[in-house]
Amino acid sequence: MAIFVQKFYDIVSHPNFSNNNVVGWNATGDAVIVHDSHELERLVLPLFFRHDKYSSFVRQLNQYNFHKTRQSARIEFSNPNFLKDRPDLLVYIERKQPMWTPSQQSISVTPRKRFYFHFLETW
Repeated sequence: MAIFVQKFYDIVSHPNFSNNNVVGWNATGDAVIVHDSHELERLVLPLFFRHDKYSSFVRQLNQYNFHKTRQSARIEFSNPNFLKDRPDLLVYIERKQPMWTPSQQSISVTPRKRFYFHFLETW
């Protein structure tokens, strides 16, 4: 199981954070509501992560296939395997694989580059 996912579950399930209207479960338990992103950044993220930037936190959520939905003034994040009182499902949440890896990236060699390489070899 990914450490990030476990930490996020711990944050959302912790009564100190949900009772203080920082972050918590929605009424149905299938999404997380961020009530106050500034307080999340200031109070919660530094306790669990090496960073305290809300934008970095959201980027991590996106890497684990959480989807953001805006419900009026609040922001919700959901993942089908991230449900209240179901920590057993967390093992199914995996980080997205990159679309390409550096070894798969093809390097195009144009005639101009070919000339430059040849020039360097003979010089």
